[in-house]
Amino acid sequence: MPNEHNPTDTIRASGCEDHASGVQLSANTTRRLEKLARWRIDPSLIKFPKDAPTFKGGYAVVSRGLLVSSSDQTRNKPMESNVGTLTTNNRTANGDRNSQRREAEGGDHEVRPKDRVAAAGQEQESDGETSASQKAVAVKKMKIDAESDVVKVLGLTLREAEFLVNLSHENVIKLEGFVEDVSKEVIWLVFPWEENGNLKDFIASADWEIPERIWLIDDVARGVEYLHSRTPPICHGDLKSINILVNGECRAVITDFGSAHHPAARDPNKKRERPIEEPQSAPSLEATHCPSTNTITLTCKHYTVRWAAPELLEEDESSLASDIWALGWVAYEVMTNYIPFHDVKEPKVIDRIVRGDLPSVSNDTRMMLMQALCSLVGQCWSVDPSKRPAAKDCRESMEWMPMIAPNPIRTQDATGFVDRSAELLMKLGYMYGRQSDYPNASKYYAEALGVYIELANRKGKANALNELAQIHRLQQDYSQAVKFYTEAIKVYTEIGDRHGRADALWGLAEVHRLRKEYSQAVAIYTECLQIRTEIGDRYGRANALWGLADVHRLRNEYSQAIAFYTECRQIRTEIGDRYGRAFALCGLAEVHRVRKEYSQAVAFYTECLQIQTEIGDRNGRASTLQGLADVHRVRNEDSQAVAFYTECLQIRTEIGGRHGRASALSGLAEVHRLQKDYSQAMTFFSDALTISTDIGDRYWRAAALQGIADTHRDKDDRSSAIHHYEQAAEIFKQIGDTHREAYPSMQAAKLRRLMEQMVAT
Repeated sequence: MPNEHNPTDTIRASGCEDHASGVQLSANTTRRLEKLARWRIDPSLIKFPKDAPTFKGGYAVVSRGLLVSSSDQTRNKPMESNVGTLTTNNRTANGDRNSQRREAEGGDHEVRPKDRVAAAGQEQESDGETSASQKAVAVKKMKIDAESDVVKVLGLTLREAEFLVNLSHENVIKLEGFVEDVSKEVIWLVFPWEENGNLKDFIASADWEIPERIWLIDDVARGVEYLHSRTPPICHGDLKSINILVNGECRAVITDFGSAHHPAARDPNKKRERPIEEPQSAPSLEATHCPSTNTITLTCKHYTVRWAAPELLEEDESSLASDIWALGWVAYEVMTNYIPFHDVKEPKVIDRIVRGDLPSVSNDTRMMLMQALCSLVGQCWSVDPSKRPAAKDCRESMEWMPMIAPNPIRTQDATGFVDRSAELLMKLGYMYGRQSDYPNASKYYAEALGVYIELANRKGKANALNELAQIHRLQQDYSQAVKFYTEAIKVYTEIGDRHGRADALWGLAEVHRLRKEYSQAVAIYTECLQIRTEIGDRYGRANALWGLADVHRLRNEYSQAIAFYTECRQIRTEIGDRYGRAFALCGLAEVHRVRKEYSQAVAFYTECLQIQTEIGDRNGRASTLQGLADVHRVRNEDSQAVAFYTECLQIRTEIGGRHGRASALSGLAEVHRLQKDYSQAMTFFSDALTISTDIGDRYWRAAALQGIADTHRDKDDRSSAIHHYEQAAEIFKQIGDTHREAYPSMQAAKLRRLMEQMVAT
């Protein structure tokens, strides 16, 4: 930890005794300046063009300038600090964001200078005297008024610089340098100028697509993860949309480290205790006016109230967990275009935070399309700091989400048609596919296919065909799936893309497996396996092995299935793919379940569940919970079955997995049917039927109809039972599942005979 020092610890000039006498900087401050000498910039190298943009905040003014870098020697040459004669003042400048104790942090640690390489694309201008390379920069000029102490402002500014010079990440602002001339009350920090402004304004500047918004949220999460992973960790302390910039590549960059600090280590399980006699007092607030946005912001100590975690309102220190709370709000802002509590006046915000009265994320149209993101934001807003996810968990939970860099030049014509790139259309197709909204997924993939064909982009065309095939496969429209997979394979083969060909072959094999055309499935999986082996794709090889294992399981060839699942698991383990390892374990559990080896099945399911919990795979966790529920159901362990089905259903609902939700509802309904709780069973079967109908899942629609028929049969409502059995049988027949068609057909025929016998007697 940096040495503690007092920002008011000054050395008076000799012969000066009263308050108005001149003072010099403390030895500690001088040492800190010396360590930052490589980042000192001569103010004469910064030009401020006429009418350059200027943004005024409560504690600094940011102006656009041009940094002349004609001589690295001039730029990097250590300059003497012009301390001059200063006056002391006991008030701390920027007091709402930093304390004297915080200024002490970072005092004496080592600073490693970065390479001072000018960025590419610098504009060339002449000032009439010399021709030099110039770079647009943002100059943060610290405010020093009559009531401020220039020594304290300098100390706080140095503290911010000391954090920044040791950071290097694409989602964290880079410090160009600093300017210091305390005799003239000049204290500046210099940063790259980001033309796209802050995140709040950027989001409001256009109707961004959801994948573009997720791209920005992911950037912020990556930046926070980087800060929290430093040794020691860095807490930003004031994370919000106006403290995040968007650079020319449309990447989000975290800035404003005035409240950053190294949080003290604490026991995450130890709750903060308040003495009984200690009254619960409201935090001391200060209103700050920002002329640039004409807004008033309430601040308290070192944070902004609207983004503040509940524990901060109890005078607790900001922490990594409070950064995560703020990260949740940033995600909310980016998705909804609203700041926290946008419809609540500032003084009422604290009451809402303390009461946990937060806005509903699931009511927003965009958020509804990304249920997993809704769930993540909800976790970030946990009142208990120990229950909030780590930054790494936040970033990892977003990895699968569709994201693409925002396109500021995208156009829209008078009819409302938006000129989307093929890449964006593919991301939108993926997003809707994950939500089981297959019509919209198909629509966007088809649009992407059209764009790729128009651009003569054959690889893009093959990728779009492959995705369209998958959508048809998921809808049990197997003939169309085969058509698109076959066309994709043809294009991949022509362009020599063996990876793509193997991907499409795997999908085609899946179709044959689902159609119970096991011989064709095995042949295609085997070809896929050969390609993966030849190109050294161990991940793809494991996928092909899993497919072969599943076919053998479905053919009741359990020994071969176990062998392939085991080899698949071995590869997943060797390459560190815990997600895939869990999938292989689930396959092994399924084999033992169908063989009625329930103890072994439970053991494999449990190991699988542990991995999925540790890696945050909520979708996989839901599938495994359903497997465990199925085992307990067939063992007549109804209470355990209901508990697992219910937990599975909750996860499916939170992450928007409508396919899985329908299957979990059917399982839960079956338990209630066997318990003769027919009313509850009918409710769950009906919900499953509605969902499967909405998403076009004919298999689960037929399964729900069959469950409803079983319930009517058990209630001796034979006419209704026959009606639903016949509907189920017809759907199974349409999708080519003759094995499952047999049961409802047989039951319908049996009930008809019974009814005929009753009429005859």
